[in-house]
Amino acid sequence: MDVSIFIHFLQIKVFSLFILCSLLLPSSFAQYPQSKIPLGELKVRVLKRKQIHIKTAALLCALYKNGGTSEKINEAWSERFVSPISADDEYLVKSIMKGMCPEIY
Repeated sequence: MDVSIFIHFLQIKVFSLFILCSLLLPSSFAQYPQSKIPLGELKVRVLKRKQIHIKTAALLCALYKNGGTSEKINEAWSERFVSPISADDEYLVKSIMKGMCPEIY
């Protein structure tokens, strides 16, 4: 009977020591460092379709379907947008064109 009381007492001491250490140690040991967090620095940009993008996509689709020359296609781009054309504008026009005339892409 003395041995079981001693073991029980020892278990309580170890458990209380564990609880005390977990409360006193900084919580940063339990967390991942910032560099290991996936998608910690994720940034999202929202591009808004404007009438100019839709009209340019329609014009380019019409030119492609009717066999427009590359000069006419480049002229359509330069008439609508200031040179150099931003990557965002180009992406928006091409994504609209994929819906309007998917056979081109």
